[in-house]
Amino acid sequence: MTIMGHGLIAIWNDIEDALREEFYEWHEREHMPERVGIPGFRRGRRLIRIDAEIEYLTLYEAESAGVLAGQDYLDRLNDPTEWTRRVVPSFQNVTRALTGIQRTEAIGNGGAVMALALTIPDAARDTARRRFGGDLFDELNAAGGVCGVHYAETDVAASSVETVERRQRKSGNAVPDAVLILEASRPARLERCRRLIDAAVDDCGVAYMRPPGTYRLEFELLKA
Repeated sequence: MTIMGHGLIAIWNDIEDALREEFYEWHEREHMPERVGIPGFRRGRRLIRIDAEIEYLTLYEAESAGVLAGQDYLDRLNDPTEWTRRVVPSFQNVTRALTGIQRTEAIGNGGAVMALALTIPDAARDTARRRFGGDLFDELNAAGGVCGVHYAETDVAASSVETVERRQRKSGNAVPDAVLILEASRPARLERCRRLIDAAVDDCGVAYMRPPGTYRLEFELLKA
């Protein structure tokens, strides 16, 4: 997939079974249209687990990282609808990152996605940026069957703002330092990359907040 802009929100979450059907209706009929309608937002996508720790991965793309830290988005987060107030407490195991794209290359949209979230100690930041946005990025991009690689670093302050919507959730909100996303036409092609990613994590002294997991697209919405 080509990332539509330089800002990316990545959200991992599980859902309580009792609210699962309502989650789908809310997410597709109200929540994602609301988000994509924010000035500067361009696309929203929800993916579901093929083989991953967390069931859902939602991605929002925006013109810039500044849009994600801007007042229009913050206003929405501080004025959730009644439907949002009813559904959001069913979210579990939430990881959410408002990021700026550091490097992205793609030849097209892949139906299978591998996503991971990293915790990066201060002492390892420069090394991790060089590896994940450099040597490893090139290795993954050259791997057979991979059609897109995207590396983004988190605006931790913006991701950690305590909003009205965030307070509706029963569980906490983990914030990673960086996100890596790969895509391919088939999940098996992505699994071949796991060894390269694991080696880079060990070499750089970073850790997985969310380990590599594979997902398939369920729903996509583009700004009209």
